[in-house]
Amino acid sequence: MIAPGAVQGESNRWNAAKSAEIQAIRAKYPRSGLYPNDGTAEPLWTVNWYAYDVEVASDGVHLVRRGPGAETAEDEAFSFFADGKLCRTYKVSDLIDFKLLLPRSESRLNWSADEYFDDARLTYTVSTTDGNSFVFNALDGRILSSSRVARVKLWAVPIMAVMILGAFIFVAVRLRKTYRSSAPTGEW
Repeated sequence: MIAPGAVQGESNRWNAAKSAEIQAIRAKYPRSGLYPNDGTAEPLWTVNWYAYDVEVASDGVHLVRRGPGAETAEDEAFSFFADGKLCRTYKVSDLIDFKLLLPRSESRLNWSADEYFDDARLTYTVSTTDGNSFVFNALDGRILSSSRVARVKLWAVPIMAVMILGAFIFVAVRLRKTYRSSAPTGEW
């Protein structure tokens, strides 16, 4: 990944040795992308973006780009690429069910509990902080399997509330009938 901006701006932040290394890399590899590991400078493919966090498959074709850090649920969670071309993007809101209950740092929404790229299987596994989990096909971004525990919890709360209310009403009716039948005058 080649950072955006001029090489001088990037290299000025470092000591002389690191600055020289950055300038040499930028001179040989002018664009972000995938280059063969044989000393040549002809890219296999390039991209017109920069990201701090990518997973590149050993097949030299596929890549998963993690979002830069979500400020809202509508921000990018991660994207799948093949030969530098976008296949699929997922927003945080595609993966979570309880936006309001997710922990936040000062400026970020902490939606991800765990993420794992399996290069051998070309899968990307994600667990969210609200309890959901997904396995994606890293070739095209399709969901291979998912478990949306948060949605089950979402339905469980109202169902439990209705059951508790029903039990309360049942007990109240039974107590009322018991009290009526045991009252000496039969009045309430």
